[in-house]
Amino acid sequence: MKLTGFACYLITAFLMVLSPLTLGQTQVPFGDAISNSIYNYHRHTPTIATSGSIASGGLSELKQKGFKTIVDFRTPAEGTAQEAKQAKALGLNYINLAVGKAWPSDELLAEFYALVEDPKQHPILLHCASANRVGMLWAYYRLQRGMGKSGALEEGRTIGMKPNRERVLLDKVSSF
Repeated sequence: MKLTGFACYLITAFLMVLSPLTLGQTQVPFGDAISNSIYNYHRHTPTIATSGSIASGGLSELKQKGFKTIVDFRTPAEGTAQEAKQAKALGLNYINLAVGKAWPSDELLAEFYALVEDPKQHPILLHCASANRVGMLWAYYRLQRGMGKSGALEEGRTIGMKPNRERVLLDKVSSF
């Protein structure tokens, strides 16, 4: 049986809403802001949130709010070693999937998808410096999982995707 894109979207949405309820997971905070320490915060599902940079004290706050995993899309030159050290000291899972100016590799995308779809990693925060890269990757993920182009782009922009990353995304999408 072949499912339409809309049917896939509904099933994915249902599973994302149901999974934390059935697994007894902590849900990420509602809203589009939780503190001044976590720039450009957005909740996307009950157990997935995105943000830009995390200021001093932000990792402790994320731990207190129940986050388990931090996925950082910044490059090492942007301070990932310090954040990794702080996150590990707090008992958070810290994963760096460095995304530079080029489109991410298939391996990086596969690892990103695996993390987002693994309930053992949740609650999870996906972040970079401004949320531009996160917005692009989230929009691409949503497109790959059956969401329509306009909805995925809107979600990406809401997260923080800027026109430069949107162009990169649209070039990638038009190539397949």
